[in-house]
Amino acid sequence: MKQRISVKNIQSASETSSRQSESVHIQLLTADSLEWLKQKRDQSITNILSGIPDMEEIGETDISSYTRWVERVVKLLFQKTQPKGYVILIQTDRKIAGQWLDKSTVINNVASRS
Repeated sequence: MKQRISVKNIQSASETSSRQSESVHIQLLTADSLEWLKQKRDQSITNILSGIPDMEEIGETDISSYTRWVERVVKLLFQKTQPKGYVILIQTDRKIAGQWLDKSTVINNVASRS
């Protein structure tokens, strides 16, 4: 089945202190984000603001498998972002079977190796 990508472009203008108009372009995509990212050239995205799904949201039940999946996702995000760009991830910790899963630690470990 071919992946459908929905794109919504938003244009806005704001005034700067010198009264010049500054245009801002925002593009909202509705798609499988991992498939979309894989199609992008390395270092082609200026900034990324996102969150990584929790285990149950992707149907994963094993913490080790899920941690490896998170590592692959974060590595892909860093690979596709420009060297001076930002990857901002909004994350939550979860307690699973009595064990804390701290996604921020996993993300920082990948970042330190990148």
